[in-house]
Amino acid sequence: MSRPDKGRRVRRLRPQPRLQTRIIIGIGAVALSLSLGLGVATFFLVRSSLIDERESVAVSQVVANGGLVLAAVRGNGVAEAQVLASLRPHTQSSPLLYRNTQWFTASLQQSPDELPEALVKRVLDGSSAKQRFRVGGQLFLGVGVPLSETSAYFEVFSLEQLNDELATLRDTLFLTGLLATGVGLGLGAWVSRRVTRPLMAVGLVAARIADGHLETRLDTSADQDLRSLTSSFNRMADSLQARIERESRFAADVSHELRSPLTTLLTSVTVLENRRHELSEDGRQALDLLSSDVSRLEKLVADLIEVAKHDAGTAEVSWTYIAAPEIALSILRRLRVDDSLRVSASAAGATVRVDEQRLERVIVNLVENAEGHGEGLTGVALDSNEDSVFISVEDEGPGVPDTEKFEIFERFARGSNSRRRASRGGSGLGLALAAENLMAMGGTLSVQDNLPQGARFVISLPRVQP
Repeated sequence: MSRPDKGRRVRRLRPQPRLQTRIIIGIGAVALSLSLGLGVATFFLVRSSLIDERESVAVSQVVANGGLVLAAVRGNGVAEAQVLASLRPHTQSSPLLYRNTQWFTASLQQSPDELPEALVKRVLDGSSAKQRFRVGGQLFLGVGVPLSETSAYFEVFSLEQLNDELATLRDTLFLTGLLATGVGLGLGAWVSRRVTRPLMAVGLVAARIADGHLETRLDTSADQDLRSLTSSFNRMADSLQARIERESRFAADVSHELRSPLTTLLTSVTVLENRRHELSEDGRQALDLLSSDVSRLEKLVADLIEVAKHDAGTAEVSWTYIAAPEIALSILRRLRVDDSLRVSASAAGATVRVDEQRLERVIVNLVENAEGHGEGLTGVALDSNEDSVFISVEDEGPGVPDTEKFEIFERFARGSNSRRRASRGGSGLGLALAAENLMAMGGTLSVQDNLPQGARFVISLPRVQP
């Protein structure tokens, strides 16, 4: 876990939905908007057209029938009700006649009292008129024409069939809109997969490169439209691999070159230690300082060589199946702290598959870390569940701040507590190498608070069947 450089302003972006989700929602919203807009426009256009046509036909029919009624009543002296009855079979409406202050009708289905007063008044004033109105929840169209100063002819048309047709049209458009939206969502899902598939491939390849598989590359022939992207990504990966390999070779070469003068220094220190009694007090103090620094230099070179092996991918793993309590006790016995081991009942029969030398280096590093930086080792606990075995190394030091619980596993990183103990400070590679060794064995290393005081470094290893 890396921290931003001091002084650098980091722009934090708010979390966004997945790209696939945004594409699907976007296309679905467009499909919904289009289907809704077209549906509403279509409904109102068709409704207006049907109503206008129906009213136009009704007006024409009333004008024609009104002329027939007037001629029949005046010329032949036929009774008004009889004239109206003769019109009903082909009018598909209810005819009404107002003449000399009296109403005449050929049917009891429509009463003159149900006609709107405004419609009747306007027609009696000498103007043709039409008006839609409701009676008993049903919609009707009333059309009237004046016949003379004292008479007028009306017809009432039912619009319920037209209403049913419009309701059917409305439901059809609604279902069509839902279908169009569903098709849009399906299309969005298909398009999103097509769009994000190359990005997912880039993400997978980048993840493998981050895990150490530096030779992984994108297939440049997969999609011609993305050839520029894949080629640029592969060139970047080639450059990164070359740089890492160059730095790894440099670290390995420097470490190996340091071995010869380091061996000479160790031999010289050994000779001086054998003749320590011949040195003055100042000479013996200088010898102690030299011996301490040469030992630290020897450990640093050994750590650098191991780092170079990890980076180059040449570190070998020698697998062994062994009981977890057995190997933990063996390592702690060599460190002479085996009396600090606590084994839970669940871990008593647990078996692990490990590299014994690597695991020993990890535990030795943690025990030395507890002694050197954690105010002393307080215990080593062995526990397990169905999947993992846990080895906890506990100390009673000041603990690790939350802001450093990931940083301390980086190379050359030193916790704030270690920096305050310059005389005890190490190279900053111990915990990083411990984590990398555990990763090579399929395990992990983490740090927790050891309440009420101290830190607990927890090794997690896969549990296997014996």
